[in-house]
Amino acid sequence: MRKILLYVVTYGKCLAFLGVGGILYSFYGMWLVSGDNAYILREHLQTVAGFVEKASEVTRTGKGGLKRDKYYQINVKPEDGSETLELRIRHGVQPGWVEDLIEENVTVLYDSGKEVYEVAVQGQTPQLSYEGTRDYYVAQAKSTAEITGSVWWWSIAIVMVMLGTGSFLLQRRLEARQ
Repeated sequence: MRKILLYVVTYGKCLAFLGVGGILYSFYGMWLVSGDNAYILREHLQTVAGFVEKASEVTRTGKGGLKRDKYYQINVKPEDGSETLELRIRHGVQPGWVEDLIEENVTVLYDSGKEVYEVAVQGQTPQLSYEGTRDYYVAQAKSTAEITGSVWWWSIAIVMVMLGTGSFLLQRRLEARQ
């Protein structure tokens, strides 16, 4: 019986780590909402002008075939002849619009992670504006902060830390008796 209890208590420490992780994620959500942390400022974005060779919808799956991430990808061949860039556009845009970019000359603002913030076909106003993308990322950050800042989130995280700490103390007591 003691061995079974030691086995269960050993895995109880995982609860403490999960609880601390939940608390840290809550602080991360609050940090995103404060200031300009949810998006990248226009001055820090890279610009490329070029020809769209390919556009497609990409679905990344995780273990077990579960959908993890869905986005559009455009391949832009820069005007200066450098290598083709594979850029990602968030999935919230109009579906047909991305395919219409094929064989168009565009100017794209993107970050170091290859996420597109603005797309403009040459000589036209941007179809995907920086302001719209910024507002999307701010809304995502607010949603994360609302979830992770809730009383339920904090209650569950604190209970997990307490259970994990209790299992650690119980394990020490059981090992001392052996």
